Amino acid sequence: MELKNPATGIKHYYEIKGEGNPPVVLLHGWTGNVSRWGRVPSLLSSKNRVIAYELRGHSLSDKGNDLDYSLDSHVKDLEGFLDALGIERAVIGGHSMGGMVSLMFALKRPERVEKLVLAATAAGLAADEKVVDRLMFGVRMFSLMFNFTLWMKNRKKRKAPDLYPDAFDKKMKPSKAATIESLVEMSQLDLRDRLKEIKVPALVIATETDETIPVHLSKQLAELLPDSRLIMVENASHQIPVEKSDEVAAAIRKFLDE
Repeated sequence: MELKNPATGIKHYYEIKGEGNPPVVLLHGWTGNVSRWGRVPSLLSSKNRVIAYELRGHSLSDKGNDLDYSLDSHVKDLEGFLDALGIERAVIGGHSMGGMVSLMFALKRPERVEKLVLAATAAGLAADEKVVDRLMFGVRMFSLMFNFTLWMKNRKKRKAPDLYPDAFDKKMKPSKAATIESLVEMSQLDLRDRLKEIKVPALVIATETDETIPVHLSKQLAELLPDSRLIMVENASHQIPVEKSDEVAAAIRKFLDE
């Protein structure tokens, strides 16, 4: 399905499953799409209305190279997306970069957030020098050889086409501008001093074997949020919702039922 964002004019691709309140709105991460939540939306849809949408610059949503791809632009999109669907308040879930956008939204519009689900994400990448160096190396590589670098990034995903359809579908490729600007934005992000302002319950989902977001940053996120619980998933990569859909959905269901 598609809708035009009334606040920003961006056309978003989205999927809806189930009925029931509170609604759950899921955001994917950098270079991702709705498939990055695996079977989680279907598993949660027995009790809740679950909406997963694609960020600007990604997959089937608008992705012109002249668009604004700051993290704040995604926050504005999220508010407009909720307005378009008539949702006043929702559980907001974000994977990786989507989790960072979710945190920013909770700080900007706390009255619209019922609970937060934060998977394989962090609040302060700027504080980790090794992570920043890796992100900036990515900026250089994607700037010089975008298609080749994206192809290399997706090499493992091509072994699992059922889980990662974007590894084969060129229409789902992110824009070059979104890919690069998002890396720069994440390298500068540090929300740690403001996390105490987020009063809603939060579920942080992480794994010790995350090769993208160092697990100590996810644990730090859980420690700094005033009302959080941390779930550690074993034997997963950064793509926890895809690889461990049953476990992730069960954790979210328990959290929603609290």
